[in-house]
Amino acid sequence: MFTVVLDAGHGGHDPGAVNVSRGLRESDMALDVMLRARDLLATDCKVVMTRVDDRFLPLRERPAIANSVDADLFVSGHFNSGDSGATASSFEGFTTRGQNESDKACEMWIKHHGKLFPEQKLRSDRSDGDSDKEMGLAVLRPTKCPAYLCEFEFIHTEHGADLIESDSNRQKMALGVARAVAQYGGFTLAYDRASEGALERLMEDLELTDDKISINRGPGDLVRHEALPDVMTIKRAKVDADVVLKRAHAMMWQLEQLINEIK
Repeated sequence: MFTVVLDAGHGGHDPGAVNVSRGLRESDMALDVMLRARDLLATDCKVVMTRVDDRFLPLRERPAIANSVDADLFVSGHFNSGDSGATASSFEGFTTRGQNESDKACEMWIKHHGKLFPEQKLRSDRSDGDSDKEMGLAVLRPTKCPAYLCEFEFIHTEHGADLIESDSNRQKMALGVARAVAQYGGFTLAYDRASEGALERLMEDLELTDDKISINRGPGDLVRHEALPDVMTIKRAKVDADVVLKRAHAMMWQLEQLINEIK
């Protein structure tokens, strides 16, 4: 079975980057995202966490865990920081120096994260033909398997903190990690298989015309989407059937994600 090691950066007495005014610590947010990624992956592959709570783990022990379980992939999750509050909302991926399987795996994460967060700018280094940045990072260098480090966003800025504080955004970050792992491992996430099934069921109830999408399972229109813009926006018109409303709410987020990916 494919084995991935997920590493939440920092921990314990090492909080990593901190946004004092917002009460955000990199160690907490990284752990939250990587635990969510673990849950998304757990059905389809073996997931090993370097930590599952707020504890300190020396850098050398993190890749050692990957080597000890003969991992197929190592992914370390972090949040960035800088000196300027005007730093653009952005993300970046790091691998070790030289072209190898790590570059391939990291490119997959960059692609999936970018699709889920089109508003973020990719901070890249294309001098070697790909988007990841290459450094001799101690957490990556000793691994025997492909390894990369994700910087999901800058935690020190107000707009970065707004993005990171959102539960749904951290879930999307985790989904990007999980989808990249799945692509590299050659399998489809159970989450995405379920989403495809939900989409099929929802499409059975949709009525599509050139200027709107509606669900007509009750006496009145449940959902209307006018003018079909690039990013789908859902507007509740009137509801006469509570059971249909509950079903639609459960499915619409998955529908939006699938439409964004198809574009």
